[in-house]
Amino acid sequence: MAPEKLQRWHWRAAALTLAAATGCYQVNPLVGPYACSEAKDCGDGGLLCDDGVCCNPQGEPLCLSHVLDGGTCADGGLARYYYLDQDGDSFGNQFEPRPHCSRPAREGLIEQGGDCNDGNPGIHPAAYEVCDEVDNDCDGQTDEGLPSRAFWLDQDRDTYGAPDASVEKCTAPFGYVERPGDCWPEDPARNPEAPESCNSEDDDCDGQTDEGVSSPYYPDGDGDGYGSGTAVQACSAPLGHVAQSGDCDEGNSAINPGRLDVCDGADNNCSGSPDERPDCGGQADLLTAPGLDLGAQNVGFRVVDGVTYGCLKDRGTAYAAEPFSLGQWKGAGYNLHVAWAEAPRMWDLSRSGLSLRLKLRYSISSNTSPPWESGFNQPQVILCGPAGHVRYRPYGATMLGGNNGTVDTAVPLQIPLGTTLGGWWADTVGSQNADPAFLRRVKRVEVFVEPEAASPPASFTIDFLQWGFFP
Repeated sequence: MAPEKLQRWHWRAAALTLAAATGCYQVNPLVGPYACSEAKDCGDGGLLCDDGVCCNPQGEPLCLSHVLDGGTCADGGLARYYYLDQDGDSFGNQFEPRPHCSRPAREGLIEQGGDCNDGNPGIHPAAYEVCDEVDNDCDGQTDEGLPSRAFWLDQDRDTYGAPDASVEKCTAPFGYVERPGDCWPEDPARNPEAPESCNSEDDDCDGQTDEGVSSPYYPDGDGDGYGSGTAVQACSAPLGHVAQSGDCDEGNSAINPGRLDVCDGADNNCSGSPDERPDCGGQADLLTAPGLDLGAQNVGFRVVDGVTYGCLKDRGTAYAAEPFSLGQWKGAGYNLHVAWAEAPRMWDLSRSGLSLRLKLRYSISSNTSPPWESGFNQPQVILCGPAGHVRYRPYGATMLGGNNGTVDTAVPLQIPLGTTLGGWWADTVGSQNADPAFLRRVKRVEVFVEPEAASPPASFTIDFLQWGFFP
């Protein structure tokens, strides 16, 4: 035996002799020659290291905490379990019970187990259950006894859950949300907040398909691009259907809202009235008819008789507009001046015998004589339309009579070329003058005048007393 072992054995022998003499066994101390950390520290005399001291499992000195084979103790009793308490919450790790015949002094074991998470001092059997999906009180249940509500599985992460996949929890589990209603649980682009697309599917999960994005299409029996009857909702036009409605005669492709109503006794444009004004015949009073554009302006250049200038309203944008209100027109300067009345759509002026009535009172402040340009008769009238224009040159009823006067004339709209009934239509449209084809689509009536050059420039006032179309 090694000298150090022999010396330790002598100390133990002395301790046994003392114990025998006194009749009382005491556990060897944990320090000094009796302390051990493993069995080899106790020599070869049959002693083992138990709870940090050398002892005899069935003799003297007796190992107090050592468990014999079969789970019994040296005194014949059964071993009991002790538990390691690593988190210091007074409850030991229930998953690693350690059997001993008495509580070991060195291993930090305690008698009370039940701790289901020995790494967290807030989790043990005496803890309160909180809403965190954790078994806080180690009773095998999670969040039990807490108020709960429904949450729905959100597979596509669009914040809406599937209505048929819910759980009752006190807080939303991972992947669950507070609101259901997702009719496409695997498509994040479709949910109750998604915009509806025209695709024959319910994108916003409201039970409807293509609502608000599809369009109505109407049956078109005559193929004129206008339909009638009951519309169908679709993303594109079904066969035999069109987007425009309002056709009042599905058996006649020449009758629909896109047609110009001609003066033929039929409702060509489906307005509800045949030959209605202003399409047929124009307005009797251009000064008060609703919807007309009335205005005047200085055109900015002078006119030479016999030269065609066309319609004038859109030629003078670089010059100032002139006052035109309640039928009164005021202008100044020796340029060409124009006043107009423009229809919101078109006039059909092809009715036989139709005339333009023009009655006005004028005054001009000028130091020249005559005060009006003498190179052509005034006032002149221009009819403007998509096909061009015609210009009426008057005779007799002119403004060449002085500084004050009146003009009262009825201008026939159909005058054969060369006929002088107080004037004629010049500046041909096509090969005819004011022919019915042109008169069916007239957009605007213009009246123009031109003062003579003067210094200072002349100024004038014209009051329209009557201006309109009459049969």
